[in-house]
Amino acid sequence: RNVISKHLSGGQKRRLSVGAAMCGSSRVVLLDEPTSGLDPAARRSLWDLLQREKKGHIKCLIPTSFQVRVMASGSSMGFQFAFNIGFCMAFVTSFLVLFAIKERVSGAKLLQRVSGVRPAIMWTTALIWDWFWLFIVFIAIIVTLGLFQENTLATPAELGRVMLVLIIFAFAMIPLHYLASFYFEASATGFSKMCFINIFSGCMPFLITEVLRLPEVGNPYYAHIFDWVFSPLPIYCISRSFRDMSVSAFSLLACDALCAQLPGVNCTRFTVCTKLNVSVCCMEDDPFLRWSEPGIGRYLFTMTLVGLISFTILLIKEYEILNKVFYSESKHGLPALVADEDSDVANERQTVRAFTRNELTQHSLVCRDLTKYYKDFLAVNRLSFAVHKGECFGLLGINGAGKTSTFRMLTGDSRLSCGDAYVHGLSLKTRIQDVHRHIGYCPQFDALLENLTARETLKIFCLLRGIPVKVGSARAIQLAEMLGFFRHYDKKVHECSGGTKRKISTALALLGDSPLVFLDEPTTGMDPASKRLVWRCVSEAAAGGRSVVLTSHSMEECEALCSRLTVMVNGQLYCLGPLQHLKNKFSQGYTLIVKCSSGADRDATVAKINQYVTDNFRDAKLIETYLGISTYYLNDQDLPWWRVFHLMEEARSQFPIEDYSVSQTTLEQVFLRFTRNQGRGD
Repeated sequence: RNVISKHLSGGQKRRLSVGAAMCGSSRVVLLDEPTSGLDPAARRSLWDLLQREKKGHIKCLIPTSFQVRVMASGSSMGFQFAFNIGFCMAFVTSFLVLFAIKERVSGAKLLQRVSGVRPAIMWTTALIWDWFWLFIVFIAIIVTLGLFQENTLATPAELGRVMLVLIIFAFAMIPLHYLASFYFEASATGFSKMCFINIFSGCMPFLITEVLRLPEVGNPYYAHIFDWVFSPLPIYCISRSFRDMSVSAFSLLACDALCAQLPGVNCTRFTVCTKLNVSVCCMEDDPFLRWSEPGIGRYLFTMTLVGLISFTILLIKEYEILNKVFYSESKHGLPALVADEDSDVANERQTVRAFTRNELTQHSLVCRDLTKYYKDFLAVNRLSFAVHKGECFGLLGINGAGKTSTFRMLTGDSRLSCGDAYVHGLSLKTRIQDVHRHIGYCPQFDALLENLTARETLKIFCLLRGIPVKVGSARAIQLAEMLGFFRHYDKKVHECSGGTKRKISTALALLGDSPLVFLDEPTTGMDPASKRLVWRCVSEAAAGGRSVVLTSHSMEECEALCSRLTVMVNGQLYCLGPLQHLKNKFSQGYTLIVKCSSGADRDATVAKINQYVTDNFRDAKLIETYLGISTYYLNDQDLPWWRVFHLMEEARSQFPIEDYSVSQTTLEQVFLRFTRNQGRGD
């Protein structure tokens, strides 16, 4: 009794502390593990004392290590669950960009828009479908949690709160990934980059705030600031929500356990908070969805707001509202006209400029100084031409001449740098949605959904264009038979050959009653018989009053289909007019091909024939000689056909000529004459 306290043993100090607590007239005594460190006899003696004092109406509240274990396990489990869910969602939601990127890059999205699908409808249905797909994943998570019956993640109310957070999280993430898909050109690249972006923009901020919340190593003040800074990030919000819900649930469990040790006393969490000064119990009975911490109301609100804002931005981008309101032409302005512009091209430009509004509506397509810059590179240089109703207009040019860039502008896939174009009087700048109702489009590369059959593909696009099912099915079968792919009608697209895919793409362009059809190299990869089937369909469309704008590398195709054509070189028009007019205007006389008989002195004979042609034909020009075959241009406009044959028959009597041929200038020669200039302006 008289020994100084510091000299007492641990058990004696423990009994001294209990005795000090029992002194006085307190009605409630709080004893924190009073028997800790006592031997069995001392522990038994202390129990007897507590029993006697209990009969004296002193309430002994004895928190054991249970509450400590509950709070510790709650903190650890809440963190693990929150972090792991956030990390998992970073990967799961990254799949959302795969199809969006593929659909845009392949051209399938543009083809759907040209077919009449409005951006609001397209993206809303995509959001609903992706949300439904994620909902299945969420159901799997809820079922797994329900089977394991972990504390705070077992009751219907607790699992319902988890599902609520996941649903709102999906609404926030889906539009964000749609927006992100515009910045990637490959699906695999987009997926991998979005995984890293989601991890570093969601999981890492969650770890940062968790560390700052630890009093030993962080600063709760800065943690609160960063919490608001990171709150627009959905993955951070979902991790933070699960963390706070878990901590709140375990805190309620611990506080209820404290009250359970006070039988006969009206103990509530408020009592524990105020009377016993236990701060973790200072919360409402249902704190989970409150705005202030530890409620998660602010995180749910932020995720909902992020979803609404991102979806609104997506629609603004797709409808090009900012372009319509703040439209400004390229900083480069219209380039200067070339001094030696072809007379037909110049006349067409003047005619197009003079069109009134009523005259614009009478033409299927009018391009007025259509210009496209890619940064400082001029890809399309002031195209001006008009396409009449029922006309097949050919747009020729080698690769890189600007044909595809022109088509991209005319279909709304690319912004116009300068100038404008009108489809039945509708401006591409301001009324692109209405323009899509008037056009059909076959892109250069097949923009088909690989997992659908030809029948399903045509049926879908019939429905998109508002064609009744019966009428659309009959028209689809008719096109399949006319284009020669009916036997592949029920094959999946990825099982079809390249030529069959081109036929399906052509059928999609000709489907419906679009008055203007764009065909970008429709017969690429087709055999000669299939090409003629396509030509017949295009000719019938033009004969029926539909206008067709065609690009092709086949001179034969243009001669068979086009009533007028133009040749593009370095992004500008070098000639324009009907085929025969171009032949006459740019004719180089006749083309003479002479084949010398083989023999030991063939080279000497070729030289003599060359001299004979030079002496007898004015302005004769040797183009090439190869293996005894010589090609000449006879640039004499007054030279009659009979004179050419007469002189060549005399040559056959003098020299060993096996055969010869004489032909008028072909479209290919006119084409090659201009395309030699491609690249000289760079």
